[in-house]
Amino acid sequence: MDSAGDILKRQPGVTSDAPYDYVVVLQRSAPRVARRGAWRRAGAASIAVLGVAVLFAISSQVLRPPGAAISRVQPAMLAAETDEPALVDLSQLNLRSELEDRIAWLDLQLSTGRAYSAPAAELAEMEDTRAQLARSLQQVSYAHSLMSL
Repeated sequence: MDSAGDILKRQPGVTSDAPYDYVVVLQRSAPRVARRGAWRRAGAASIAVLGVAVLFAISSQVLRPPGAAISRVQPAMLAAETDEPALVDLSQLNLRSELEDRIAWLDLQLSTGRAYSAPAAELAEMEDTRAQLARSLQQVSYAHSLMSL
């Protein structure tokens, strides 16, 4: 009995010896199968290395009893921290953040106005207001830096 490949080869108009055989198809696909196997081996090796790294990280951690202190405060550490202020005046921060928020809001309004062709007089007024707020922010920052000395 003839195979399907032999029947197709005998058809009129077929001049070349086309690889219709199953064996030829397997031979042609062998390099792809080998590459696929190499990718699988590389992936498995990557996962194995990652697993070893995780196990090493877990095993290298120091286990402490539940009631043990993590660290003791050294007098040298306390002496080093006395140079920094212990309290922070949040009213200074509040004033600066309000000015920065207002400037950001004006920047947004200016960008929107330029994108939608707002009247030039309105844009000029917002630019003047923004410049005035920026100068105020500089003055407040300078005053706060003088107060912290």
